[in-house]
Amino acid sequence: MIEDEVYYYVRKMEQYRDLGMKTEEKEYCLGIISGLLKYGQDGSNEFHDWCPDDPYTIAENVIYDWKKDHTAEESEEIQAIYDSFFSNDETD
Repeated sequence: MIEDEVYYYVRKMEQYRDLGMKTEEKEYCLGIISGLLKYGQDGSNEFHDWCPDDPYTIAENVIYDWKKDHTAEESEEIQAIYDSFFSNDETD
């Protein structure tokens, strides 16, 4: 169910890519990932309670799709932001 809602934003990100708007595409991707990670951490509704790992799985899928269409350097930057979420989480 969460994935259906996120699809709209993923499609918008893809539109930026199709238009050659790399900066906007990257910012949108980061926004999607940040939103999913925040929801995964702070979510407190019945959907989150049923599938608490879904936001992380969906974020990983967004990153996977990003990597298919971008250079290793661009992909590493997105992956590093995702990974830093978990690094910061462990030090809190």
